[in-house]
Amino acid sequence: MKIDFHCHTKKTKSSEKETRNVDKNLFRKKIVDSDVKLVAITNHNCFDLNQFNDFEEEVKDICILWPGVELDILQLENKNGHLIIICDPKEKKEFNKILQDVFGTTLPDDFSISVEDLYSKIKSLNCIYIAHYYKKEPSLSEKTLAKLEELVIEKHRIFKEPSNYRTLGVFSDNDYNVIIGTDVHDWNEYEKCTFSELKLEIDEFEHFVLLSKKEESVVKTLLSHRLTFPTIVYPHKTVPIKCSFYREINVLFGDKGTGKTEMLKSLEKKFLEKRFSISTYYGVEKTATFTDLIKLKDKNIKDTKMAIKGLEDSFKYIREWQDEKITSIDDYILWGSTKNTNANKKKFKLCNLNYNQSADNTQLEYFCTTEKEITDIVKYFELFDFARSLNTKEILKLNDLLNKILNKQKDFRKNEWIVQKTINLTNFSISKIKNLSDKFSNSKSKPGETGISKFIKNRVKLKNTIKKILNEIDSKEDYINNYLGTLPEKGELYKITHFKSLNKNSVKDEFDLKISDLKKYYNKLNKILDNFTAEDLNVQIDELNQINSEIKSINDFIGVKRYIGKVNLEEYTPSEGEKSMLLLNMRLNKDVDCYILDEPELSLGNQYISDEIVPKIQSLAKQNKFVIISTHNANIAVRTLPYLTIFRKHDNGKYITYFGNPFTNLLKNIDNDKDFLYWKDEGMRSLEGGPEAFNERRDIYDAGNKRNHC
Repeated sequence: MKIDFHCHTKKTKSSEKETRNVDKNLFRKKIVDSDVKLVAITNHNCFDLNQFNDFEEEVKDICILWPGVELDILQLENKNGHLIIICDPKEKKEFNKILQDVFGTTLPDDFSISVEDLYSKIKSLNCIYIAHYYKKEPSLSEKTLAKLEELVIEKHRIFKEPSNYRTLGVFSDNDYNVIIGTDVHDWNEYEKCTFSELKLEIDEFEHFVLLSKKEESVVKTLLSHRLTFPTIVYPHKTVPIKCSFYREINVLFGDKGTGKTEMLKSLEKKFLEKRFSISTYYGVEKTATFTDLIKLKDKNIKDTKMAIKGLEDSFKYIREWQDEKITSIDDYILWGSTKNTNANKKKFKLCNLNYNQSADNTQLEYFCTTEKEITDIVKYFELFDFARSLNTKEILKLNDLLNKILNKQKDFRKNEWIVQKTINLTNFSISKIKNLSDKFSNSKSKPGETGISKFIKNRVKLKNTIKKILNEIDSKEDYINNYLGTLPEKGELYKITHFKSLNKNSVKDEFDLKISDLKKYYNKLNKILDNFTAEDLNVQIDELNQINSEIKSINDFIGVKRYIGKVNLEEYTPSEGEKSMLLLNMRLNKDVDCYILDEPELSLGNQYISDEIVPKIQSLAKQNKFVIISTHNANIAVRTLPYLTIFRKHDNGKYITYFGNPFTNLLKNIDNDKDFLYWKDEGMRSLEGGPEAFNERRDIYDAGNKRNHC
């Protein structure tokens, strides 16, 4: 939950800008826009109970308000420093009464108070203290801080506020608490401020105090509000471990060889059994995974502009093609010499009929194809939801029109079929009659046709079919780009699938069939096209078919190359670390229920993990996703503040499992409650870069010179 423990709602000092003034309506709007859930109002040397009550009432349904004040603290060795006091809202009236007595008639510009005097006035109240610290000016000196810590018995109530930070959160480190607020200067820009975040959501002041103390019972209560997935995992097939994983960040760490990867793989199976969607990343398998990612498993061109319908039929037509026979001149000579030898046959006029030359399936094929396409359209529209675009009457009318078109096309196809069948039957009948007549009369009937028309049409069709194929092969290419991720300084990278027709630069690995056969086939087609009037055309077709019987489609002539490239299609070979970046980002960018990551830090630098990976993991957790990570990297284990930590230890031949979290700083043996470890100590011992990750966290909050206010 977003919090702001340093929030100004009015201009109280003359040096402040008017933009610090805010009314309750704008206050509510900005709280909504920024999605902040807990705010402490801390004006300079002023507490306005009436304003606090008005604002509290205005936002009670969306945000919790706590009363507070930012005071000028007297320091003998330095100029005044600032100290924020935040009080339990249950004591706001008493808080207001004490402050009004302390302020008296002194104006905010002129007010200051010593730590000793202040504490003597408010020590009876349930408060926390936030001191300006280090580069957060005006800061309290180390001497003043020491005095405050001497006065406040419960040290966990004292926080320090540095100047700014790159990572968000409230955490306990190096025996002191650190927190930061917006210190808002302009309410028009409030939602643009950087907010702290509490990993565990709270709704009571006392819970926050106990949380800062790492009170185990409070942590358990807060964690119990989160959804879990109870299951059994196996570090070894004979070792079951019962545990509940949160819809949040869960981390496994510990000694190497203690079965953490096996636990993740067994958990993966459990999630799949319950039909959760999963994205997995196993660091040690990244090279094989990346190779498999860019491996071309099939040559699918259906989504490219090179997708052509019907060319398989064209190849089949060429494969089965035969010349049409031309009627021999001898048949005409024989007919002329025998036509008067049989008087009865001479009277039988059918023997002199010519065949009907209009027999042609082209029109019928067209009607069949059109009918199929219209049928597909009708089926598509049956699945389409028109309710958002048309009313019921219009939908019925559209369906009626589509079915009328389809039925009409069916009629066209049926009528053309009848015509062609009638012609074929007529020609067949004439041929049979002539053959029978010739047989019994010992003479020759007049040939029904010369065959020249069919011969020419057949060769022209062959020529057009070959031209169609060659036209699709020549100079065709397309690219399909699938976004992989963005690399620092390299920009966006893509998995590029390059489709390109056979050409002089083609290489054998791009094709399923032998490239030499494809080239022979292509060249033979061109030769046939150039000599389609040749007498030996049948022989040339036979030679074409003998090149490779597997050549059956235009797809066989489309080469495919898969590679990693940039936006401009330039090929790029990523390093091992860059492969890790790309793969890990791909897994984290998937929209699934569960993310299982095994050693995601392999081949990655700590800077990249901190700046890129940890924020993504935290973002997934906010979306109520299961994130389970096995790691040896302190940046991941420490900075993600996991709800559940499973620590695996190998000690004297025994494997021990501990459960815990950083909020209590405890890890407890699941088989022995009395055996516990400190989360921080084991993190520093077991995690790579552990001491640095813990000790440098202070530097993270102090990095840079830009102050964190709006």
